[in-house]
Amino acid sequence: LVLEKYRKNVLAVYNIGLGQMNQGRPEEAIASFEKAIKLEPSYGEAHFGLGSSFYDLAQRAGGKRSLLTQAETALKKAVKLAPNLFPAHNALGNVYIALQDAEKAQLAYERVVEINPAAPEGHANLGRVLLARGNAGAAAKSIGKGVAVAPTNPHLHHELGIALKAAGKDRDAKRCFLTAVRLQPDMAQSF
Repeated sequence: LVLEKYRKNVLAVYNIGLGQMNQGRPEEAIASFEKAIKLEPSYGEAHFGLGSSFYDLAQRAGGKRSLLTQAETALKKAVKLAPNLFPAHNALGNVYIALQDAEKAQLAYERVVEINPAAPEGHANLGRVLLARGNAGAAAKSIGKGVAVAPTNPHLHHELGIALKAAGKDRDAKRCFLTAVRLQPDMAQSF
């Protein structure tokens, strides 16, 4: 009975943190996630929330490195405690992008698609990193997997078009751009 009450308290504190995070209040969310971690240090999801909140705060502060480092620390702990928590790997990849470490970002995004091949954002993020690292063919392949999972997402078609164009496949790229516009007509303004 005491243990059940304890766990409910941790979940209650964690859920408060989630609410604060979703309402765009990262400072308050950080305090709640830290409290949840204090109550149950092995709760990977709370470390994920903490890292995500530090990342949000870092973005608001123009990419402040000290906040990104705190986000990295919390997210590394999250993936250690909950190795199959693919959103934590995705968030860690985002932190590495902000820290300009494409190699580590690529590894994090590869883990996302390994854990959950049905995660279109994982394929898209991996594709973006591969493209930035000069591997347009692999980028197109990865983003193409994201399109296969989420065929009605116009942004994925657009990104696939960019990767295909970089790979020298102009005809295929044009087809992707046209599909993106068909799915979301206002995307035509971005061309």
